Amino acid sequence: MAGLLALVLVIVLDAVVVSAWFPWSALVSRVRPEQSVYWGVTRDRAELARVAAREDAIRVGILGSSRGHTGFLREWAEEAMEGVAFAQLSHALQDPATVHALVPDLIDAGIDVAVLTMSHVDTHRPVRLEPLPAKSTARLSTLMPLVEVGGFAWLFEHREAAYRIATAQLSNLYRFRDNLGRAGANGLREFALDARLEGKRRVQLLGTPVLGEAGPARLAAKRERALLSRVLPHQQRWPLQLAWFKEVRDGPQVTAQMAWLERSIDDLVAAGVRVVIAECPVHGIGKRVSQPGTEEAFRAFAAEQARRKGVFGLPLDDAVPYTMADYLDLFHLNERGAARFTREIVGLLEREVLPAFETQSRRVR
Repeated sequence: MAGLLALVLVIVLDAVVVSAWFPWSALVSRVRPEQSVYWGVTRDRAELARVAAREDAIRVGILGSSRGHTGFLREWAEEAMEGVAFAQLSHALQDPATVHALVPDLIDAGIDVAVLTMSHVDTHRPVRLEPLPAKSTARLSTLMPLVEVGGFAWLFEHREAAYRIATAQLSNLYRFRDNLGRAGANGLREFALDARLEGKRRVQLLGTPVLGEAGPARLAAKRERALLSRVLPHQQRWPLQLAWFKEVRDGPQVTAQMAWLERSIDDLVAAGVRVVIAECPVHGIGKRVSQPGTEEAFRAFAAEQARRKGVFGLPLDDAVPYTMADYLDLFHLNERGAARFTREIVGLLEREVLPAFETQSRRVR
């Protein structure tokens, strides 16, 4: 309630004192269909619809960034687990804030198990509220961890991002909502894409953080060469990914990121959804570049959550380490690494998570 009152106060001050117009007046035409598919909006909606139709199956949602997307082999998992339907909702740019925004849709679709494929790379990087479909954070409650950490000063400084989120929820502008489209108001359905995306694909989408410090665009040349000399030849072509790991550090963003994950888990468990925290593997070079202690901090957080009823953990600290040959680049698993990660998730589901469905009736949909 305090965060919501602060948002109202910021809007009033901005309208009366600072400016004569609201940033949401700059709403523009929706993104092109191919961009919606590429960044996950249409694909996620189709995935949820596909598994929602499987009333005879146990429905499992896989969430996480592109690391989780390339690291989980959905078709193999469905062949290995008869009677289980997997919705692969992980995609590029999905972070704890996006997961939090997705929770109501997961519950509405009747997801029985939510698997969070994450690591310290997700909880310890800066928070960016990009105006991109895949980064939709159209829940007012998504703002609360940011307001709690940054206070009124943060909210006023980043009021445009707050307006976008507030307007998106109030008007159903983002993600799976098509109310305005049905009403013929297609021009108001989504915000403009960031200018860096116009006519481009495969670009580095790192805007200014709203919480936490941005890392360098590239590491120092000498440091970069030294690190890349230790990896496989095909992985040396990805020096920009080293800078992504440089952003993994302690800071106020960690409090917000973990708050989003904890609140997501709270909401899912309260709705009868079982939650799995599957620690996503991180390339050894990435661990060298990240701030020491961040990996341990994530594992402590995941272990604490896994002690709760309805939450299961799949940590990597006791597992046989993934090797350099398990990675496609410095960030993503290749087919070999993905096969192992998928087997470990399926194994946990078979051993601990799904047997409960045999002894108790599934929750009422």
